[in-house]
Amino acid sequence: MEPVGFPYTDPTALRSDRRHINAIKGIIRTEDLRGTFPSNGVVRIGNVEPCEWYRRIQLQALFSLPLMEKFHLHQSSDRIVASIHYAGQGNKRGPMHFTETELSGAWLIETRPHADERGSFARTFCAQEFIERGLETRFVQHSSSRSLKMHTLRGMHFQTTAYAEVKVVSCTKGAIWDVIIDLRKDSTNYGHYAGFELSEGNNRQIYIPKGFAHGFQTLSDNAVVSYLISEFYYPPAASGVRFDDPAFAIDWPALPSVISDKDLSWPLIGV
Repeated sequence: MEPVGFPYTDPTALRSDRRHINAIKGIIRTEDLRGTFPSNGVVRIGNVEPCEWYRRIQLQALFSLPLMEKFHLHQSSDRIVASIHYAGQGNKRGPMHFTETELSGAWLIETRPHADERGSFARTFCAQEFIERGLETRFVQHSSSRSLKMHTLRGMHFQTTAYAEVKVVSCTKGAIWDVIIDLRKDSTNYGHYAGFELSEGNNRQIYIPKGFAHGFQTLSDNAVVSYLISEFYYPPAASGVRFDDPAFAIDWPALPSVISDKDLSWPLIGV
C-alpha cells in the first residue's frame, strides 16, 4: 500500500538516488533493522528544510514500499518524527498500553503484569515502544521520593528551558494524585492541567514532556514515587509554580498536610 502523499511512485528509479540517503546519515538516527530503515519505529531529523527532509524520508521509506502499511509525520517544537508501521504488525495489545492524554504529548502508560503462582512480572519500560510513539528514551537520572504522611503535597516543579526535562512518573508504594500543567506558550492547552491517580495497584505511569510543571499529593501514608528523568538536575534551573494558583484552579483531593516552604514560595502567574 502506497502511503498517501508520496509524489514518487517508481521505487526502481529512486534506488539510484541512494546518494541522498548516504548524505544524511549524520542527520537521521535510527536502528538498522530493515536495510536502511527500521522495521517499525521513528526517524528523528535535525535542522533540515521541510521539503528536503520530507523528500529524503520518502526515498528511504520506498525501499520497503510493498510492506509498508502506515507512514506518519509529526512535527514538534524541537524535532520532526516519522513513524513507520509495516503490514502484518497490527495493533496488538502488549505488556504496555499507551494512551495520549488531552494534553498533547503527555501519555498515560499502563503496564499489564503477567501473573502466575509465583506472583507477577511486568515490563515498566521498553525503548522500542517509546520510539514508535516518538517519545524520549534517554533517561540520565532515576530518582525516588518517599512521603510519610497522607496528603503531603509536592509541586509544581519544572526546569527552565535549556534544562527542561522529560519525566516518567509512577507510584511504587501507596497511592498519589499526580498533576501536570501545560506551560508551553505555543500550546493550545497552555495553562490547562490534568490529574491522574497512580498507585502500586493500578500499574500506571505518566509520561510528562518538556514544558510541563509536575506535582502530586499523596493519597496514603508512606507513598513512594519513582521518576525517570531525561536531564541532569541543575539547581539554578529549578523552578516552579504555586500548587494553589487560581490561574490553574487545580482541584486537589485535600488541603496539604505537609508542604515545603520552597513549594509555598513559588510565584503566582497569570495565564
